[in-house]
Amino acid sequence: MVRHIKFRPTNLCPCRSGWMIGSCCLDLSDRKLRKKFQSIEPPRPITDHSNPNCYLRATNDCSQDISREHYISANILEQLGDEGIEVAGVPWLKPGESKRLAVDNLTAKILCKRHNENLSPLDSEAGTFLRFLTEALTALQ
Repeated sequence: MVRHIKFRPTNLCPCRSGWMIGSCCLDLSDRKLRKKFQSIEPPRPITDHSNPNCYLRATNDCSQDISREHYISANILEQLGDEGIEVAGVPWLKPGESKRLAVDNLTAKILCKRHNENLSPLDSEAGTFLRFLTEALTALQ
C-alpha cells in the first residue's frame, strides 16, 4: 500500500535541516521531495597537480598532501561498532583470521587532502541515511 503524505511549504523539512520544506527539499515545480546536497567537487581553480598516491589522481586536481581515508564511511563504521569493528579477509591477516579494530584504525592513505575533504558531505549523508534506516526498522519491529 502506497501512503501519500501532503506537505505544505511551511512545514519543517523531513531531512531535519531545521528549514521549512519549501526552502529546502521540496521541488515546487512538481511538489516532490528531493534531497539537496552539497557538491563533492573540489573548489576552483583546478590545481593541475596529480598526486601519485591519490585514488583520484586522474582528475589532475589534487593537493600535495595525502590523508588517511576510512575504507568505509567513518560515520557508518561508528554507528556499527562503538567497541570496534571485527575485520577478516584483509590482505594483512591470515586466511580465516579476524581481528577487532577501532574505527580510527580502518584507514588507508588513498586520497589527497583536497579530495578527502570534499567527500566529507557524502560521508555525512551516508551516516544520516543509516540512522534513518535504523530508526525506521526499529519502528517497524
